[in-house]
Amino acid sequence: MFQLLRPVGEKIIIPGEGSPGSATPFKMKGYKTTFVDSGTAALGLALSILRKANPEKKQVIIPAYCCPDILSAVLFNELEPVFVDLEPNSTFLDLDKVTLALNSQSLAIVAINFLGVPERVEALQSRGAAFGVKIIEDSAQFMPLDINSTGFKGDMVVLSFGKGKPLSLLGGGAVLVSNGAEPESKASSLSVDTFNITNKLKLKVLLYNFILRPYVYWVLSKVPLLKIGSTHFKPLIGITYFQGLDSILNLNMEYRKRNDFKCIAVLRRRLASLESENIIDLSLKYNVPVNSLLRYPLLLKNKATRDALLSRLNEAGVSATAMYKNKLLDVPGVPQGYLDSAVVGTSVAGDFADRLLTIPSHSGVDIEWVEKIVKVIAIYA
Repeated sequence: MFQLLRPVGEKIIIPGEGSPGSATPFKMKGYKTTFVDSGTAALGLALSILRKANPEKKQVIIPAYCCPDILSAVLFNELEPVFVDLEPNSTFLDLDKVTLALNSQSLAIVAINFLGVPERVEALQSRGAAFGVKIIEDSAQFMPLDINSTGFKGDMVVLSFGKGKPLSLLGGGAVLVSNGAEPESKASSLSVDTFNITNKLKLKVLLYNFILRPYVYWVLSKVPLLKIGSTHFKPLIGITYFQGLDSILNLNMEYRKRNDFKCIAVLRRRLASLESENIIDLSLKYNVPVNSLLRYPLLLKNKATRDALLSRLNEAGVSATAMYKNKLLDVPGVPQGYLDSAVVGTSVAGDFADRLLTIPSHSGVDIEWVEKIVKVIAIYA
Protein backbone atom coordinates (compact mmCIF):
# COMPACT_ATOMS: atom_id res chain seq x y z
CA MET A 1 0.00 0.00 0.00
CA PHE A 2 1.40 3.36 -1.03
CA GLN A 3 -1.07 5.69 0.61
CA LEU A 4 -1.60 7.14 4.07
CA LEU A 5 -4.77 8.88 5.16
CA ARG A 6 -3.70 12.18 6.70
CA PRO A 7 -4.49 12.63 10.42
CA VAL A 8 -6.11 16.03 10.02
CA GLY A 9 -6.56 18.94 7.61
CA GLU A 10 -9.05 20.30 5.10
CA LYS A 11 -8.61 21.90 1.71
CA ILE A 12 -8.04 25.67 1.74
CA ILE A 13 -9.98 27.90 -0.66
CA ILE A 14 -8.47 31.18 -1.81
CA PRO A 15 -10.72 34.09 -2.92
CA GLY A 16 -10.61 34.57 -6.68
CA GLU A 17 -12.67 35.90 -9.52
CA GLY A 18 -15.13 33.05 -9.28
CA SER A 19 -15.24 32.96 -5.47
CA PRO A 20 -14.28 36.33 -4.04
CA GLY A 21 -15.60 35.64 -0.57
CA SER A 22 -17.73 37.97 1.49
CA ALA A 23 -16.06 41.16 2.70
CA THR A 24 -18.48 41.21 5.65
CA PRO A 25 -16.49 41.54 8.89
CA PHE A 26 -15.85 38.13 10.44
CA LYS A 27 -17.45 38.30 13.88
CA MET A 28 -18.65 35.77 16.41
CA LYS A 29 -21.92 36.75 18.07
CA GLY A 30 -21.36 38.24 21.52
CA TYR A 31 -17.64 38.89 21.03
CA LYS A 32 -15.26 41.54 19.70
CA THR A 33 -12.67 40.04 17.35
CA THR A 34 -8.97 40.87 17.04
CA PHE A 35 -6.80 39.01 14.50
CA VAL A 36 -3.16 38.12 15.13
CA ASP A 37 -0.46 36.03 13.44
CA SER A 38 -1.04 32.68 15.19
CA GLY A 39 -3.17 30.82 17.69
CA THR A 40 -0.34 30.94 20.22
CA ALA A 41 -0.09 34.71 19.73
CA ALA A 42 -3.86 34.94 20.24
CA LEU A 43 -3.59 33.28 23.65
CA GLY A 44 -0.56 35.44 24.41
CA LEU A 45 -2.59 38.56 23.61
CA ALA A 46 -5.55 37.37 25.67
CA LEU A 47 -3.30 36.90 28.69
CA SER A 48 -1.61 40.24 28.04
CA ILE A 49 -4.99 41.96 28.10
CA LEU A 50 -5.90 40.35 31.42
CA ARG A 51 -2.49 41.01 32.93
CA LYS A 52 -2.70 44.69 32.06
CA ALA A 53 -6.11 44.91 33.74
CA ASN A 54 -4.95 42.91 36.80
CA PRO A 55 -1.22 43.59 37.30
CA GLU A 56 -1.24 42.17 40.83
CA LYS A 57 -2.20 38.68 39.61
CA LYS A 58 0.49 36.34 38.29
CA GLN A 59 -0.89 32.79 38.02
CA VAL A 60 -2.61 31.02 35.15
CA ILE A 61 -4.22 27.61 35.60
CA ILE A 62 -3.63 25.27 32.65
CA PRO A 63 -4.27 21.53 32.14
CA ALA A 64 -1.43 19.16 32.95
CA TYR A 65 -2.11 17.62 29.53
CA CYS A 66 -2.33 20.11 26.69
CA CYS A 67 -0.47 21.59 23.72
CA PRO A 68 2.87 23.12 24.84
CA ASP A 69 1.98 26.30 22.94
CA ILE A 70 -0.35 27.12 25.83
CA LEU A 71 2.61 27.17 28.19
CA SER A 72 4.52 29.30 25.64
CA ALA A 73 1.82 31.98 25.78
CA VAL A 74 1.87 31.98 29.60
CA LEU A 75 5.64 32.32 29.82
CA PHE A 76 5.67 35.00 27.10
CA ASN A 77 3.70 37.22 29.50
CA GLU A 78 6.06 36.38 32.41
CA LEU A 79 3.18 34.72 34.23
CA GLU A 80 3.33 31.62 36.41
CA PRO A 81 1.71 28.43 35.10
CA VAL A 82 -0.17 26.23 37.54
CA PHE A 83 -0.53 22.70 36.15
CA VAL A 84 -3.82 21.04 37.14
CA ASP A 85 -4.68 17.40 36.55
CA LEU A 86 -7.57 15.99 34.52
CA GLU A 87 -10.52 13.96 35.70
CA PRO A 88 -10.08 10.21 35.10
CA ASN A 89 -11.02 9.02 31.59
CA SER A 90 -11.83 12.58 30.60
CA THR A 91 -10.62 15.63 28.71
CA PHE A 92 -11.90 17.85 31.55
CA LEU A 93 -9.94 19.63 34.24
CA ASP A 94 -10.48 18.10 37.69
CA LEU A 95 -12.79 20.66 39.33
CA ASP A 96 -11.71 19.79 42.88
CA LYS A 97 -8.06 20.27 41.95
CA VAL A 98 -8.95 23.55 40.23
CA THR A 99 -10.45 24.69 43.53
CA LEU A 100 -7.22 23.74 45.33
CA ALA A 101 -5.19 25.72 42.81
CA LEU A 102 -7.23 28.93 43.06
CA ASN A 103 -6.05 31.83 45.20
CA SER A 104 -5.78 35.63 45.19
CA GLN A 105 -2.95 35.41 42.63
CA SER A 106 -5.06 33.51 40.09
CA LEU A 107 -5.55 35.53 36.92
CA ALA A 108 -7.16 33.08 34.49
CA ILE A 109 -8.07 29.48 33.76
CA VAL A 110 -7.38 28.19 30.25
CA ALA A 111 -10.30 25.93 29.33
CA ILE A 112 -9.54 23.82 26.27
CA ASN A 113 -12.04 22.60 23.69
CA PHE A 114 -9.94 19.48 23.16
CA LEU A 115 -10.37 18.14 19.60
CA GLY A 116 -13.85 19.64 19.63
CA VAL A 117 -14.90 18.30 23.06
CA PRO A 118 -15.94 21.45 24.96
CA GLU A 119 -14.74 22.12 28.51
CA ARG A 120 -17.22 22.82 31.33
CA VAL A 121 -16.74 26.56 31.16
CA GLU A 122 -19.68 27.46 33.38
CA ALA A 123 -18.46 25.11 36.14
CA LEU A 124 -15.00 26.68 35.94
CA GLN A 125 -16.52 30.16 36.06
CA SER A 126 -18.41 29.17 39.18
CA ARG A 127 -15.25 27.89 40.87
CA GLY A 128 -13.21 30.96 39.97
CA ALA A 129 -15.82 33.63 40.68
CA ALA A 130 -14.73 34.21 44.28
CA PHE A 131 -11.27 35.27 43.08
CA GLY A 132 -12.41 37.22 40.01
CA VAL A 133 -10.74 34.69 37.72
CA LYS A 134 -11.42 34.97 33.99
CA ILE A 135 -11.96 31.96 31.73
CA ILE A 136 -10.07 31.88 28.45
CA GLU A 137 -11.70 29.32 26.20
CA ASP A 138 -8.94 27.91 24.02
CA SER A 139 -10.77 26.85 20.87
CA ALA A 140 -7.78 26.32 18.60
CA GLN A 141 -9.16 22.82 17.90
CA PHE A 142 -12.81 23.75 17.40
CA MET A 143 -14.51 26.15 15.01
CA PRO A 144 -18.31 26.49 15.10
CA LEU A 145 -20.09 26.20 11.77
CA ASP A 146 -22.52 28.99 12.74
CA ILE A 147 -20.89 32.23 13.90
CA ASN A 148 -24.22 33.34 15.34
CA SER A 149 -24.56 30.24 17.51
CA THR A 150 -21.06 29.39 18.64
CA GLY A 151 -21.69 27.79 22.02
CA PHE A 152 -18.78 29.80 23.43
CA LYS A 153 -19.16 30.81 27.08
CA GLY A 154 -15.70 32.04 28.06
CA ASP A 155 -14.84 35.62 28.98
CA MET A 156 -12.36 35.38 26.11
CA VAL A 157 -11.97 32.84 23.29
CA VAL A 158 -8.86 31.96 21.30
CA LEU A 159 -8.99 30.67 17.72
CA SER A 160 -6.23 29.32 15.48
CA PHE A 161 -6.05 29.24 11.67
CA GLY A 162 -2.79 27.30 11.47
CA LYS A 163 -2.05 24.10 9.55
CA GLY A 164 -4.33 21.23 10.48
CA LYS A 165 -6.81 23.42 12.36
CA PRO A 166 -10.59 23.22 11.81
CA LEU A 167 -10.39 26.28 9.57
CA SER A 168 -6.86 26.57 8.22
CA LEU A 169 -5.26 29.52 6.45
CA LEU A 170 -1.74 28.16 7.11
CA GLY A 171 -1.41 30.77 9.83
CA GLY A 172 -3.18 33.39 11.85
CA GLY A 173 -5.38 33.44 14.92
CA ALA A 174 -7.98 35.49 16.72
CA VAL A 175 -8.87 36.70 20.19
CA LEU A 176 -12.56 37.05 20.93
CA VAL A 177 -13.35 39.31 23.87
CA SER A 178 -16.82 39.09 25.36
CA ASN A 179 -18.90 42.20 24.69
CA GLY A 180 -19.45 42.44 28.43
CA ALA A 181 -15.73 42.31 29.26
CA GLU A 182 -13.94 45.41 30.47
CA PRO A 183 -10.38 45.26 29.09
CA GLU A 184 -9.53 46.70 25.70
CA SER A 185 -8.72 44.06 23.10
CA LYS A 186 -5.72 45.87 21.63
CA ALA A 187 -2.27 46.98 22.70
CA SER A 188 -1.03 49.87 20.55
CA SER A 189 2.63 48.87 20.96
CA LEU A 190 2.25 45.77 18.76
CA SER A 191 3.09 45.75 15.06
CA VAL A 192 0.45 45.38 12.36
CA ASP A 193 0.55 43.26 9.20
CA THR A 194 -1.96 42.89 6.37
CA PHE A 195 -3.03 39.52 5.04
CA ASN A 196 -2.70 39.61 1.25
CA ILE A 197 -3.43 36.97 -1.39
CA THR A 198 0.05 36.91 -2.93
CA ASN A 199 1.47 34.50 -5.50
CA LYS A 200 3.63 33.07 -2.71
CA LEU A 201 0.55 32.33 -0.61
CA LYS A 202 -1.24 30.80 -3.60
CA LEU A 203 1.72 28.47 -4.15
CA LYS A 204 1.82 27.48 -0.48
CA VAL A 205 -1.90 26.72 -0.48
CA LEU A 206 -1.56 24.73 -3.71
CA LEU A 207 1.19 22.62 -2.15
CA TYR A 208 -0.74 22.20 1.10
CA ASN A 209 -3.86 21.01 -0.72
CA PHE A 210 -1.70 18.62 -2.78
CA ILE A 211 -0.13 17.14 0.36
CA LEU A 212 -3.57 16.22 1.69
CA ARG A 213 -3.80 13.41 -0.88
CA PRO A 214 -3.11 9.98 0.65
CA TYR A 215 -0.34 8.94 -1.73
CA VAL A 216 1.48 12.28 -1.35
CA TYR A 217 1.13 12.21 2.44
CA TRP A 218 2.53 8.64 2.41
CA VAL A 219 5.64 9.84 0.58
CA LEU A 220 6.19 12.71 3.03
CA SER A 221 5.71 10.38 6.00
CA LYS A 222 8.79 8.47 4.83
CA VAL A 223 11.05 11.53 5.18
CA PRO A 224 12.45 11.48 8.76
CA LEU A 225 13.78 15.04 8.62
CA LEU A 226 10.23 16.41 8.31
CA LYS A 227 9.32 15.03 11.77
CA ILE A 228 5.64 14.97 10.84
CA GLY A 229 3.45 14.87 13.94
CA SER A 230 6.20 15.55 16.47
CA THR A 231 5.42 17.71 19.51
CA HIS A 232 7.91 19.97 21.25
CA PHE A 233 7.97 23.24 23.15
CA LYS A 234 8.59 26.43 21.17
CA PRO A 235 8.73 29.81 22.95
CA LEU A 236 6.44 32.56 21.71
CA ILE A 237 8.66 35.36 20.38
CA GLY A 238 6.17 38.12 19.63
CA ILE A 239 2.66 39.10 18.55
CA THR A 240 1.62 40.82 15.33
CA TYR A 241 -1.85 42.12 14.52
CA PHE A 242 -3.35 40.87 11.27
CA GLN A 243 -5.74 42.73 8.99
CA GLY A 244 -7.62 41.61 5.89
CA LEU A 245 -8.62 38.09 6.94
CA ASP A 246 -12.37 38.60 6.67
CA SER A 247 -13.01 37.53 3.06
CA ILE A 248 -10.87 34.38 3.13
CA LEU A 249 -12.31 33.35 6.50
CA ASN A 250 -15.88 33.82 5.31
CA LEU A 251 -15.16 31.86 2.13
CA ASN A 252 -13.61 28.92 3.98
CA MET A 253 -16.39 28.93 6.59
CA GLU A 254 -18.87 28.46 3.74
CA TYR A 255 -16.73 25.71 2.23
CA ARG A 256 -16.65 23.83 5.57
CA LYS A 257 -20.44 23.69 5.64
CA ARG A 258 -20.45 21.53 2.48
CA ASN A 259 -19.04 18.56 4.40
CA ASP A 260 -21.96 16.57 5.81
CA PHE A 261 -19.67 14.28 7.88
CA LYS A 262 -21.93 11.30 7.08
CA CYS A 263 -18.99 8.92 6.96
CA ILE A 264 -17.84 10.02 10.43
CA ALA A 265 -21.37 9.42 11.71
CA VAL A 266 -21.14 5.90 10.24
CA LEU A 267 -17.76 5.46 11.92
CA ARG A 268 -19.25 6.40 15.28
CA ARG A 269 -22.12 3.93 14.86
CA ARG A 270 -19.78 1.14 13.79
CA LEU A 271 -17.47 1.75 16.76
CA ALA A 272 -20.43 1.82 19.14
CA SER A 273 -21.62 -1.51 17.74
CA LEU A 274 -18.38 -3.13 18.91
CA GLU A 275 -19.65 -2.65 22.49
CA SER A 276 -16.11 -2.73 23.77
CA GLU A 277 -15.18 -2.31 27.43
CA ASN A 278 -11.58 -1.74 26.37
CA ILE A 279 -12.22 1.45 24.39
CA ILE A 280 -13.83 4.71 25.52
CA ASP A 281 -15.21 6.82 22.70
CA LEU A 282 -14.78 10.33 24.16
CA SER A 283 -16.91 11.97 21.48
CA LEU A 284 -19.78 9.59 22.23
CA LYS A 285 -19.26 9.88 25.99
CA TYR A 286 -19.85 13.63 25.80
CA ASN A 287 -22.31 13.51 22.90
CA VAL A 288 -20.17 15.76 20.71
CA PRO A 289 -21.56 16.32 17.19
CA VAL A 290 -19.34 14.62 14.61
CA ASN A 291 -19.01 17.90 12.69
CA SER A 292 -17.32 19.42 15.75
CA LEU A 293 -14.45 16.94 15.90
CA LEU A 294 -10.99 17.90 14.71
CA ARG A 295 -9.87 14.31 15.25
CA TYR A 296 -11.78 11.31 16.59
CA PRO A 297 -10.61 10.66 20.19
CA LEU A 298 -10.49 7.21 21.78
CA LEU A 299 -9.09 6.08 25.14
CA LEU A 300 -7.65 2.57 25.25
CA LYS A 301 -7.39 0.43 28.39
CA ASN A 302 -3.60 0.85 28.65
CA LYS A 303 -0.53 2.14 26.84
CA ALA A 304 0.48 -1.24 25.42
CA THR A 305 -2.90 -1.68 23.74
CA ARG A 306 -2.86 1.92 22.50
CA ASP A 307 0.59 1.52 21.00
CA ALA A 308 -0.30 -1.78 19.33
CA LEU A 309 -3.48 -0.36 17.81
CA LEU A 310 -1.63 2.77 16.74
CA SER A 311 0.91 0.66 14.89
CA ARG A 312 -1.73 -1.55 13.23
CA LEU A 313 -3.77 1.43 12.01
CA ASN A 314 -0.74 3.09 10.48
CA GLU A 315 0.21 -0.19 8.82
CA ALA A 316 -3.30 -0.17 7.33
CA GLY A 317 -2.69 3.29 5.88
CA VAL A 318 -4.49 5.33 8.53
CA SER A 319 -2.61 8.14 10.28
CA ALA A 320 -3.72 7.42 13.81
CA THR A 321 -1.82 9.47 16.41
CA ALA A 322 -1.05 9.63 20.11
CA MET A 323 -1.39 13.45 19.93
CA TYR A 324 1.16 15.03 22.30
CA LYS A 325 2.35 11.59 23.57
CA ASN A 326 3.25 13.00 27.02
CA LYS A 327 1.80 15.08 29.80
CA LEU A 328 2.84 18.71 29.41
CA LEU A 329 5.78 18.67 31.82
CA ASP A 330 7.30 15.75 29.89
CA VAL A 331 7.04 17.28 26.41
CA PRO A 332 10.51 17.78 24.91
CA GLY A 333 11.82 21.30 25.46
CA VAL A 334 9.38 22.30 28.20
CA PRO A 335 11.20 24.33 30.89
CA GLN A 336 11.60 22.51 34.20
CA GLY A 337 12.11 23.48 37.84
CA TYR A 338 8.56 24.47 38.84
CA LEU A 339 7.70 24.60 42.54
CA ASP A 340 5.53 21.82 43.98
CA SER A 341 2.80 24.41 44.56
CA ALA A 342 2.63 24.97 40.80
CA VAL A 343 1.74 21.34 40.10
CA VAL A 344 -1.69 20.25 41.32
CA GLY A 345 -1.49 16.65 40.12
CA THR A 346 -0.25 15.14 36.87
CA SER A 347 -0.83 11.40 37.31
CA VAL A 348 -4.17 11.30 35.49
CA ALA A 349 -2.78 13.52 32.73
CA GLY A 350 0.09 11.08 32.28
CA ASP A 351 -2.32 8.15 32.12
CA PHE A 352 -4.46 10.04 29.60
CA ALA A 353 -1.40 10.71 27.43
CA ASP A 354 -0.47 7.01 27.54
CA ARG A 355 -3.93 5.81 26.48
CA LEU A 356 -5.18 8.43 24.01
CA LEU A 357 -5.45 7.55 20.34
CA THR A 358 -6.90 9.76 17.62
CA ILE A 359 -8.13 8.75 14.20
CA PRO A 360 -8.92 10.99 11.23
CA SER A 361 -12.36 12.62 11.11
CA HIS A 362 -11.97 14.94 8.13
CA SER A 363 -13.72 15.06 4.75
CA GLY A 364 -11.20 12.63 3.24
CA VAL A 365 -12.56 9.76 5.35
CA ASP A 366 -14.91 7.84 3.04
CA ILE A 367 -16.75 4.57 3.63
CA GLU A 368 -13.80 2.48 2.46
CA TRP A 369 -11.57 4.13 5.03
CA VAL A 370 -14.26 3.66 7.70
CA GLU A 371 -14.30 -0.09 6.96
CA LYS A 372 -10.49 -0.28 7.25
CA ILE A 373 -10.48 1.62 10.52
CA VAL A 374 -13.25 -0.43 12.15
CA LYS A 375 -11.74 -3.72 10.97
CA VAL A 376 -8.46 -2.93 12.75
CA ILE A 377 -10.03 -1.49 15.91
CA ALA A 378 -12.30 -4.54 16.25
CA ILE A 379 -9.19 -6.67 16.87
CA TYR A 380 -8.57 -4.75 20.12
CA ALA A 381 -12.19 -4.18 21.17
